[in-house]
Amino acid sequence: MQKVFIDTSALYAILDIKDANHKKAGVTYKILLSSGTKFTLTDHILSESLTLIRRRLGYKKSLEFAAIIQQGEAVELFNIVFVDRPAFRLANQFFEQRKSVKISYVDCLSFATMNIQKISDCFAYDNHFREAGFNNIEDSLS
Repeated sequence: MQKVFIDTSALYAILDIKDANHKKAGVTYKILLSSGTKFTLTDHILSESLTLIRRRLGYKKSLEFAAIIQQGEAVELFNIVFVDRPAFRLANQFFEQRKSVKISYVDCLSFATMNIQKISDCFAYDNHFREAGFNNIEDSLS
């Protein structure tokens, strides 16, 4: 079983037909699903995704997304990791080390979680993951 960290950028691209990465994201998601991949995300990614979807795609779409995540968690397709103190401390280190003004604290929490969970592959359209040394799963599918 392969574990892949999924970022807001991928979750949003899957849902928004107007997103530049929508088509590619849908194909990647289907390939990963059919191969039995289990997706990991943090509670912060879930929060960020729900907020973005609600603001850009509306109330109904955000509720549909929440239901998908809840159903996926029930069948262990999605593993939601709740950020704890060790992850918070490690995220602070990542945040201090990276000088890019564009990196978000949520990204740093994601990097910390990936390190702690020993996940090296991500599904993301955010280059900060590559810059932090993680493998983008789409690179291995092309």
